Amino acid sequence: MGYKDPNKQREYQRAWARNKRSKVSTKELAVELEWRLETADDLKGILELIVSQVMGAEELDIGVKGRVVASLLTVGVRLLEVGSIEERLEKLEAKMLPVPAGGIRK
Repeated sequence: MGYKDPNKQREYQRAWARNKRSKVSTKELAVELEWRLETADDLKGILELIVSQVMGAEELDIGVKGRVVASLLTVGVRLLEVGSIEERLEKLEAKMLPVPAGGIRK
């Protein structure tokens, strides 16, 4: 496919070559799970499964594996932060007293 803009052409060629080197389509790495994503812990379980599948895929290029794992670990760090905040918020909510009809706490 030709592009008038040489930068777009280079970007397309780079993406095409990266995809060709990976030798595995994203359809082949599909994860079959029962999707019940209600908390950060649910997401952590899915993230662990995907990371283990990527690390076990021998047909993936080492560069592709590195990029995917780095991206997934970034998401994992964020999930740990959210999970911690979620737990703290639940504890605070449990400690709070119900507000009476007048709206003033004693």
